[in-house]
Amino acid sequence: MDITLGCIRFARVCLFVWLSASTINVARGDAGHESALDALRRGEILPLRSILEAVERDFYGRVVEVELEGGPPDPWIYEIVVIAPDGSILGLIYDAQDGRLVRATGRGLDRARRND
Repeated sequence: MDITLGCIRFARVCLFVWLSASTINVARGDAGHESALDALRRGEILPLRSILEAVERDFYGRVVEVELEGGPPDPWIYEIVVIAPDGSILGLIYDAQDGRLVRATGRGLDRARRND
């Protein structure tokens, strides 16, 4: 086996193990934690549980990171990182207000989509 290919495989396995061991991290960018909680209380955004249910409905894989971004004047979005069953990394963006999938990226995206 080529040394470069072996190093790439090793790095990919290390990344997978590290991401698998990490917990879901909910971060808040610009306006802060209180602004996000206020938006949730006012019903302007869906709770994280609803978004995770949408991810599970739409894709195979394991959620390893979640960030809540936005706030006035920008729309609220949930940025989700998923490790697909084949080990590929997916980047998903869901509208925090209605739970609609806005954008999905990743090498194994088509294989990770649920069609059922």
